Amino acid sequence: MNSQIRSMLDAKSFIKADEKTVPIIEWIPVIDSIKVELEFAEDRQLADFLGIAPSTLSECRSGRLNLSPLAKLQVLIQLGFCKTEDARQILLQEEVAEKKRRAKERQDKKLEMLKAKQIS
Repeated sequence: MNSQIRSMLDAKSFIKADEKTVPIIEWIPVIDSIKVELEFAEDRQLADFLGIAPSTLSECRSGRLNLSPLAKLQVLIQLGFCKTEDARQILLQEEVAEKKRRAKERQDKKLEMLKAKQIS
C-alpha cells in the first residue's frame, strides 16, 4: 500500500471531530482512497478486499450502516497500522465517541419529551 494514504490519514485529512473534539475517521473517503490506490474497478473488489458483502459497502456509503470493526481493522492494516495497539487505540477512540454521541441523542430526546409534557 502506498504510504500516501497513510500520510493523509496521519495528516488528519480524513478525520473529523464531534462536539467534544473526539477524532473520528471518515471511513468512506478512506476506503475510496484505497479503492483508487489498489486500482479496483468495482466496489465488489473493494468489498471482497475488506471482507464485507458488496451490499454492506453500499449500505455504508448511503449512511444506513456503519463499517464493521473488522472491516475498519482491515483498512487500518492496509494503511500500515501494523501494531495491534495502534489499531486498537483508533477503534477504541471511535467507539467511545460513538457511545457518547448516542447517549447525547438519548438525553436530548428525553429532554424534548419532558418539555412536551410540561407544555401540555
